[in-house]
Amino acid sequence: ISQIKFYNDLIWVPMDCKITVFSYEEKSVQDLVCPYVEKKSRLVFDGDYLRILNPKSAYKVKLKKVKKELENI
Repeated sequence: ISQIKFYNDLIWVPMDCKITVFSYEEKSVQDLVCPYVEKKSRLVFDGDYLRILNPKSAYKVKLKKVKKELENI
């Protein structure tokens, strides 16, 4: 449960090689494919970036890129 993140009216859950995003308002789900994500990843929203923190590595992705993929949710 510590990996679940609430951001921008969405619920973000890291899985193996993807992030599952739930919209509770729209009652929809979308998977974002991301090879850097593990079950133990922690998601941190920091200004213009989504940071993916793994036990042995860290990555950052521009939120604009992520939001573009979420336009259909």
